[in-house]
Amino acid sequence: MRSITAILSVFVLLLVCFSASGAAVENTNPVLNWAPFALPVYGDVRQGETDYYTYYVPAGATTLEVSLTWDASNGDALRLIVHPPTGASSSFGDGMDGIINGKIAVRTSIPSVMTASNWRFDVVGLSVDDTASYTLKINS
Repeated sequence: MRSITAILSVFVLLLVCFSASGAAVENTNPVLNWAPFALPVYGDVRQGETDYYTYYVPAGATTLEVSLTWDASNGDALRLIVHPPTGASSSFGDGMDGIINGKIAVRTSIPSVMTASNWRFDVVGLSVDDTASYTLKINS
């Protein structure tokens, strides 16, 4: 009888843990409706080369975050160009935040007319010694 009680106690404990963890992941705040997270993209770019990426922003998304990181200790410089579906692109470089550190972070509001559509992201090798490895994250 004790072993059955112990097994039931462990089962109830696991059930409570899994139920609580599932509830913590759900986004119930209607004010912050983030675009879904994409897996990080790992790439390499050379001097003058551009890598192109497309990301679908779903309907109802209100905020988009993009980050590009690389090892800038050897002086490599990359640029991130964001092309929303309207065609009015924006270009971002390292140091726009006042710090040269191999990181470009962009956070922008998304007007509803720009959701349910593809956005394009370009990673440009501005000044690269040989090859620069980078990580591109969307909604990081």
